[in-house]
Amino acid sequence: MATILAWRGSRVALRVAAATLVVNTLATLPAFFVDVPAWIKLTSGISVLLAVAALVLMFSPSRRPVPVTD
Repeated sequence: MATILAWRGSRVALRVAAATLVVNTLATLPAFFVDVPAWIKLTSGISVLLAVAALVLMFSPSRRPVPVTD
């Protein structure tokens, strides 16, 4: 629900969606410090990279063109 509201422009919903993404990413980090198969570590690493990319894109400024009124 927060992602839908964030898509429509709500800054609070954007922060809530980002916070849930950060919590989800933090939950995958123990996989790097325990003895698990390599494919689980690879999957966790990819998910961390995707989460960082998503957070950067979520908080990057919009590139909508500004209308010129003369």
